Amino acid sequence: MLGIGAFLLYYFYFTSSIIPLDELYEVESPSKKEIKQIISATGSLTLKDQVKVGSVVTGRVKGIYVEENDTVREGQLMIEIDTGLDDTEVREAEGLYEKALAELEYHEADYHRKRKLFNEKFLSEADLEEATYRYRSSLGHVKALKGSYDKKLIAFENHNIYAPTAGIVIHIDVAKGEKVSSDVEGGLLLSLAPDIKKIEAELEVSEKDIGQIQKGQTVNMVVDTYPHRVFESTIHNISFTPKIYHDKECIYLAKAYIDNPHLLLRPGMSVNATLEVAAVDSALSLSSRAFLIKQEHLQPIAELLNYQLLPLAKSEKQALLKMHQDENRQFIWVVSNDSFREIPVEIGVTDNLSFEIKSGLKGDEKLVVDVMEEDEMQKIYEKFYRKL
Repeated sequence: MLGIGAFLLYYFYFTSSIIPLDELYEVESPSKKEIKQIISATGSLTLKDQVKVGSVVTGRVKGIYVEENDTVREGQLMIEIDTGLDDTEVREAEGLYEKALAELEYHEADYHRKRKLFNEKFLSEADLEEATYRYRSSLGHVKALKGSYDKKLIAFENHNIYAPTAGIVIHIDVAKGEKVSSDVEGGLLLSLAPDIKKIEAELEVSEKDIGQIQKGQTVNMVVDTYPHRVFESTIHNISFTPKIYHDKECIYLAKAYIDNPHLLLRPGMSVNATLEVAAVDSALSLSSRAFLIKQEHLQPIAELLNYQLLPLAKSEKQALLKMHQDENRQFIWVVSNDSFREIPVEIGVTDNLSFEIKSGLKGDEKLVVDVMEEDEMQKIYEKFYRKL
């Protein structure tokens, strides 16, 4: 007496009213092809170097002598700040310093005189100690006042803001009459770009891809302004810490310089980039569909066809994955001798459509890449039993 699987198989062979056998599942054999692994990233353009010029004094902006996009030479006057004190603090500090110098001169002479008297036994030790103390105190007082004088002098000299380097004014952060301070935020006056003929792309790379990005890799970039022009460069820097978190995923920055001799590119422009991180000329490849097939997908088909279903044991899979931790191991199903058999393969380069098979396949196997949908299988059962 035929079993139900064999009976159904017989039924499918000798009737054409239900469905052909070759439509129950689809197979594919590995093929040789070139595979390029490409990573996509987006980002924006920024200036290669940017010098932020600030104020070390507090006051109001008296005059601004440059405009945005102006080219300046090193040492050129750009902004003048009115502290409201002119040089009064400098003169006061200088006076106190000169007075301290005079006192030091007196106490130094007094100390040397009393040291001589002490050595000749004409002065007590207590008197010498007092003279020594006054001399050393004067030395310290002079140093303190000299520091205060220098500080006031630097502040006075810095009420005029000069260009620290030649370049182009890319942004002015203050207006005439505005109050500025010497703190980090309040003291920012303007920004200079020493070289705008080289611009930098900051590319945001997902944490799942950052491990494949390396310095020296070629990157091709396109900006919206020139969608048909490709700018080629190489990665020169990869951030170690994340820039932002997006949907609980870390985003890292990979940076590349772009030559900008004709000033076509501007800071802030959006950029779309592709990086070729790996390539194989003639890879034994398999489509991604093979990795979607699971045991539960093949179970009803195996029963219909009276095929053996030979999955790998869970413990065997775990042992393989543990043994090959540094490799990308996946599991696929092959059709052979009236059986569906699960086998491990090692994956290499991928373009997300095709995967390089580094080991596990010879190339002549038939791999299950698709099965009939569950609802279609149910229709077969229902139609079959109605005919019975």
